[in-house]
Amino acid sequence: MSRVSPPPRDRQRSIRARQTPSPRLSKPLRTLAHKLVAQALVEGITAPDAQTLVLEEYLELAIPLSRLRNGRVNSSRVEALTGINRKRITSTTEASEAWGWARAVPNVRKLVIGWQTDPKYLTARGQPRGLPLKSPKPSFTSLCQTHGAYVPARASLEAMRDLHLVQELRGLIFLLHPRYRGR
Repeated sequence: MSRVSPPPRDRQRSIRARQTPSPRLSKPLRTLAHKLVAQALVEGITAPDAQTLVLEEYLELAIPLSRLRNGRVNSSRVEALTGINRKRITSTTEASEAWGWARAVPNVRKLVIGWQTDPKYLTARGQPRGLPLKSPKPSFTSLCQTHGAYVPARASLEAMRDLHLVQELRGLIFLLHPRYRGR
């Protein structure tokens, strides 16, 4: 009975080196990701929204490559191409067929839409009114509790300040860009 000897150590290292991403590829991808995340923050896109977007793009590109002759999707092939497990592929594709590639609504966008549409937060002319941070009557805190998806008022105010959506004058918070809709 002959024995097969393991490959030499140098060969094992080269096999391992091929399995890890090349530094030449990682740096440009990292730079691209950095720019993408910076723009996403400016646009009001949250990390879960960005993750959903990337997942959907992977599937959108891999599914046509994985169609069988009968038109069905070979989810094992999609998994092999993308690294996304088959259960997630199936649930995402079923949801996309039912609802389209809908995006979750970021918290800041929910606040702006609530501020623009809820009569409690509008002037008699239908414009978003200036809101105190805290007050028994309509306030920024009550806006966040009603429309803010469990994000504290201070954190929401900071995020909106960073996006240059609000300004504070004489103890009131004013919406600067009433047409902001996020993505």
